[in-house]
Amino acid sequence: MFSNNQVAISELPKAEHVSFEPMADNAPIESLISWGITFALLATILVTLYILLSPDLSVVLIASGMYSMFLGWIIFYIFASHKKRGIAVRSKDILYVHGLIWRSTTAIPFNRIQHIETVRGPIERYLGLASIRIFSAGGLSSDLSISGLELQRASSLKKLILDKTESEIESEANVDESTSE
Repeated sequence: MFSNNQVAISELPKAEHVSFEPMADNAPIESLISWGITFALLATILVTLYILLSPDLSVVLIASGMYSMFLGWIIFYIFASHKKRGIAVRSKDILYVHGLIWRSTTAIPFNRIQHIETVRGPIERYLGLASIRIFSAGGLSSDLSISGLELQRASSLKKLILDKTESEIESEANVDESTSE
């Protein structure tokens, strides 16, 4: 028989009490390389504009100062936010926490996971890193993307999630069979 009993919010498990495991130590390097390529292209465009337009030297100094400050902020943010990222696997779900200014914790229950994929771009391959994307039922895009994992850890995590997802599906099927009898 179907039941839907009320649960006191104070009795719910708290994600804050979970011990999150950090990402790979070299994960910020991948972000630095990606941002470095972007900033190199931007610098090339700015230098080209300077040569073509020959603006006043004071404009160049102001633009260079702003560019340097923004670059410094990005470097600081990459390293500081890396320390705030973590992953935790519990018996029924996977949790991912991230964000330096805006903290976000995402929980995906294993019984809602449709499929999972491992992604490795050229920089990730060079650094021995991988990302996993977790898709739940009903969505076209991934519900959770976790980057900055060592390749071995990403593979182990993917296998663990697939095993847990399969066991959740089997246990739900057993419950459905027992209630239909």
